[in-house]
Amino acid sequence: MIISIFIAIFISIRLSKKLSKPIISINEKSKELGKGNFDIKFDENEYLELQELSNTLNETTNKLKEKDKLQKEIISNVSHDLKTPLTIIKGYSEVIRDIKSSKENRNIKLNNIINEVDNLNLMINNLLETSKLEVDNYLKLEKTDISKVVDKVINRLDKIIKDKNIVINYSSNKLISNVDKDKIEQVIYNLLINAINHVGKDNTIIININDNILEITDHGKGIEDTTHNSKTSNGLGLYIVKTILEKHNLEYGVESKKNIFTKFWIKF
Repeated sequence: MIISIFIAIFISIRLSKKLSKPIISINEKSKELGKGNFDIKFDENEYLELQELSNTLNETTNKLKEKDKLQKEIISNVSHDLKTPLTIIKGYSEVIRDIKSSKENRNIKLNNIINEVDNLNLMINNLLETSKLEVDNYLKLEKTDISKVVDKVINRLDKIIKDKNIVINYSSNKLISNVDKDKIEQVIYNLLINAINHVGKDNTIIININDNILEITDHGKGIEDTTHNSKTSNGLGLYIVKTILEKHNLEYGVESKKNIFTKFWIKF
């Protein structure tokens, strides 16, 4: 009996050490993960429950690593893009302050300042929208006429369109889709702003709704990377578009030929 008791104690100690070792390892690595170290990997384990926990933590680590990389890219690229409008605003302001110029010349410089302030405002709004999308997975779905949403966005941008002498060729059919109306409006707004910023020499943007597909086309310089994963100022707006459409599980894409055209399309 005494021998059996000692054997049982010995086996219990061995089993407890064998079981506690991976738990301690998971605990230590979890602490590192909490400190922001996303390069760690949770080891495989022979115990089913601990293996499932390790797999879950590895998936979580990879997602956190991707999100951290994205945030750093956004901060880096947008910080760089902020310098350009700020430099232009400062330059024109100094010219207006130091040089006595004609009223017409002064108004041109003031308009340039206003345009750059608008660009800054757009960047800030996109940053705020990106932050909201990162934490908000809720969609308020309702039957929505996409053509009416396009009309609303065109009216919102009416001043910019007129100031830039842009022609909007818009043809549409009624298109009803079950979507989050406000978020889809943000998608169309960003796509139209992108087209305005890259409009070609013909100063024409084509918007077409046919069957269940919305297309927005400009004849600008085109984009070389049709996946358009860039997180720069314009790319940030397109990142918002991508995120919202993927939350809706909608098909979308872009077709582009350098110096000929760029067409964004969404299938509702």
